[in-house]
Amino acid sequence: MASVISNIINPIEVKYVTGNLTAAQINGMDVGHTPVLILPASGVNTTYIVHAFLISSRRTVDFVGVASLWLTIGSLDSFGNSIVTPVSAAFLTSPVTGGGSIQVMLGDPTQGAYDYTTIVNQALYLTAGAPITGGNGTLKYHLWYSVEGV
Repeated sequence: MASVISNIINPIEVKYVTGNLTAAQINGMDVGHTPVLILPASGVNTTYIVHAFLISSRRTVDFVGVASLWLTIGSLDSFGNSIVTPVSAAFLTSPVTGGGSIQVMLGDPTQGAYDYTTIVNQALYLTAGAPITGGNGTLKYHLWYSVEGV
């Protein structure tokens, strides 16, 4: 039987970080080449839990070539290590009124079991299903996450 170790309703500390990606970082980003580092390795015997990831695009020339975006933990080139529900990258590739668009990604509740070495003390990356090319805008991201011991 489990024992109560705290009377705190929600002991998880949700952290927040924001950042900007330049066109140089966005163009060419994909699973096989240059994923973008979002957070460094979490630390010994810890992993990241993503609560939400909001990403917005400001551009005058649309990006091309990308089908989906996701956050991955550990491996730089494995869709299998996605820790958010992958989303369509149409918000980067479709013409928009006002030169911008927003996409929200949530933690992936359908993801199966991970191998311990895949997610423990690993960095968090943003990547795409195919190389992104041609655009000239920026991306701004907002990440709400926690670091949990395993």
